Amino acid sequence: MGNTLLIASPLTLVLLIVAQMTFDPIAAGANIGVAGLTQRVAVTEVFLWFLALAWVARRSSDRAQRAALRIAA
Repeated sequence: MGNTLLIASPLTLVLLIVAQMTFDPIAAGANIGVAGLTQRVAVTEVFLWFLALAWVARRSSDRAQRAALRIAA
C-alpha cells in the first residue's frame, strides 16, 4: 500500500494542477468547459484512496483482533 501511495501522490498532484488550469470562472458561470469534469476526477481519486486506506486499516484491525483472541484462548 505504501508503494502504491508513492505513485498516487504525484497522480493526485497532476490531477489537481489540471483541475486548476482548466478552471475558467466565466465558462463555469455559463455552464460550458471542462473544469467540473476535471475537478470531479481529482476528488473521486482522492476519495478512492481514503476508501482504500480505510479498507487496509479495517483488515489489519481484524487480523489483530483474531490474533488477540487466539492468544487469550
